Amino acid sequence: MTLFQLVCHLKFIIFVLMGDRVLYKNYELDMTGLACPMPIVKLKKFLAEHPGESLEIDFKASDKGAMKDVPAFCRQQGLDCLFKKEDQGFLYFKLTKS
Repeated sequence: MTLFQLVCHLKFIIFVLMGDRVLYKNYELDMTGLACPMPIVKLKKFLAEHPGESLEIDFKASDKGAMKDVPAFCRQQGLDCLFKKEDQGFLYFKLTKS
């Protein structure tokens, strides 16, 4: 297991979307405790490790800069970003890559 996987608390789940029959891999990336720009740096590294895969990522961060940084990064990379919620100082996002 790499240090990146330990930091991100990577959880792997496979599921199939009904209708489209696209195989997605679901991951949880926990970036709490990391200051800017590390959540984006780690996300970029994670995406580079999964080229050509259809992904669904539950992304958690504690750095308030993630509120702007994550959606901007997703736009640049062609990812869909849905802000889920802010709860007890944590930001939760759902990211998808087809």
